Amino acid sequence: MRYLISLILVCATLLPIMAEAYDVLIIESRRDPAYEEVLKGFRSNRKLTERVIVLTEYAEADIARIVREDQPGLIVTFGDGALAATSKVRQTPVIALMALSVHSLNGSRPNVAGIGMFVQPERYMNIF
Repeated sequence: MRYLISLILVCATLLPIMAEAYDVLIIESRRDPAYEEVLKGFRSNRKLTERVIVLTEYAEADIARIVREDQPGLIVTFGDGALAATSKVRQTPVIALMALSVHSLNGSRPNVAGIGMFVQPERYMNIF
């Protein structure tokens, strides 16, 4: 019985240490070559540990639970779907990239910052 209790205590102590921790949680709405190019630039500046989640590869991803359990220092989202998936995250900083809805938040989520993809109508009317 002592051995069993000792084994449980050792496992309970070592498992959190052995869990894979990372600095940045990267969430992509879907696989896209444009996202990969931006991600390559992001990776070239800093050597951070990361976990990448592509939402189209999951039936349902509970991002709030992942953030709560893994506690990354930063979340980087690519696309509107990825930004929407972080709607319940309030404490961890979120950087939104390549998302149209960044500017529509209007300060309702102070932990979110990013670069939106708003193009002035005068610019895209010339294309048509």
